[in-house]
Amino acid sequence: MRQIIKSVFAAVLFLTVAASFSYCETVSVDELVARYIDATEVQRQQIEAEYRYKTIAVSGVIKDVVDWNTFDEKTDTSGHYYKVITEPKTAKSGISYEISILYKDKAKVEPLSKGQEIKVGGTFIKIINEINLLSILVYTDELTPEDKVMFEL
Repeated sequence: MRQIIKSVFAAVLFLTVAASFSYCETVSVDELVARYIDATEVQRQQIEAEYRYKTIAVSGVIKDVVDWNTFDEKTDTSGHYYKVITEPKTAKSGISYEISILYKDKAKVEPLSKGQEIKVGGTFIKIINEINLLSILVYTDELTPEDKVMFEL
């Protein structure tokens, strides 16, 4: 009986540990900002490449919702998105950042209002380093090859 209990316990433990390695880890915004701000320009490119396409959970208070058009000169194509911009936050490292959440579908942004709390998960795209403010781009829809071109990936 004792051997059966040990075997069952070992099997459950193994499955639990194995399952923990199979899920998609969500990126921490604070961790990302802290690593990015302390890095050199070369290291920043490496950090963005490391996090690109990973799932990131973001939240904030909506500052604005705007039309966002992009154009790629190399392929002579354009793209149209809707960008939800959050109020700036301060990371644990003391750096201010805002989240830009990109949507392809207008119906998803129409019900959103200024001052509303938003919590979403999406794909990390990149960080835009503006003066005294980082802007973290997150895309909520399935990335297509055309989207990747528009986001300069």
